[in-house]
Amino acid sequence: MAKVYSPKDVKITVGGFQDVTGWTSITIDRNSDNSSTIISADGIPAHTAIADDTGSFEIETHQLNSEFNSCIAALDLDAKTRNDLLFFNVTVTDRSGSTLAILNDVHLRKMAPPSLGAEAGTRTNMFHVDEVIYLPNAEGISDTASDVINANNFVNLIAGQSQNIKDLIS
Repeated sequence: MAKVYSPKDVKITVGGFQDVTGWTSITIDRNSDNSSTIISADGIPAHTAIADDTGSFEIETHQLNSEFNSCIAALDLDAKTRNDLLFFNVTVTDRSGSTLAILNDVHLRKMAPPSLGAEAGTRTNMFHVDEVIYLPNAEGISDTASDVINANNFVNLIAGQSQNIKDLIS
């Protein structure tokens, strides 16, 4: 059965502000790769698992999305007035793609600069995230329990094969 993406199915909650509307795009990204590899002079690779779960969250909204833009402006003003950062959590749910991202300890990195032109535009606000968590097929979002089982079985299969290789070479 084919799934169709619809932005209407994407739900964004920012610090308890439910179902942010008027957005045109969002980007969630980790700051680091999951691993790094260095190859020695004799060709032997050394792999390092990187524990950095920090990342960034960008949300581009319509210039006319006054409620959310007003909230971000108030957040920016409060941070500047108190000379302190306000931390909150963000959740992003994409029901059509069975994806859920949980962003913990988020703070406003840079408020979108006001920009006015002959036509309505967009504004992109940038946030720092202390912990980015991607969850495949989160409970209540996936169409079937088999999607969750298949994703977990895939990871278990890869982990088992990896352990077998480690056992063979040690």
